[in-house]
Amino acid sequence: MGGQTLASLLSGMAYGTPVAACGLVGDSHLKTTVFAFIVRGVRLIGIDCVICLMGKRLAAWQRLAHQLS
Repeated sequence: MGGQTLASLLSGMAYGTPVAACGLVGDSHLKTTVFAFIVRGVRLIGIDCVICLMGKRLAAWQRLAHQLS
């Protein structure tokens, strides 16, 4: 998600929390401040879902499937 959903999520995260974002379903604009990043050490991690090689994609999906089962 992007847009307001991601902005709201970032503002409510606990100290030192990473947030992974993949895609822009909500919006491509991110209207927020840097406070979550500076004050609480939140990290926004982007996931390359377009150019990533198919082998890496399959490995990631297999790892998720294994960890969630």
